Amino acid sequence: TSNGRGLRITGAKIVKTSTTVANTAMTLYLYGASPDVVNGDNGAFSSTESTFLGSIAFPGMEGFSDDATSNMLGGDSGAFQTITWHLLSTDTIYGLLKAEEAYVPTSAEVFTVTLVVEQY
Repeated sequence: TSNGRGLRITGAKIVKTSTTVANTAMTLYLYGASPDVVNGDNGAFSSTESTFLGSIAFPGMEGFSDDATSNMLGGDSGAFQTITWHLLSTDTIYGLLKAEEAYVPTSAEVFTVTLVVEQY
């Protein structure tokens, strides 16, 4: 998108490289600038609110033979609230992923988040 244009997030997908699905409820927190984080991986969640845009809750993941995934889409279901804002000086969106349960990651596990966006 171009600077100064509006952007609307209408959905998101999260995929992780392991097939484990136990305790996979996660929340993705989105920011317009890199947030200040008090604790690192596996620490108590704490960050600044100054550039917070919104959050997306993933209630759990479905396991497949090669990975695990979860989708959240906006619209009529009401399961996801659309996040809207104007990009000012950057096109970068920052995210922090918070485990909502006692999640135990596998060795070298990677999470990939894809946002569904509309420009206006």
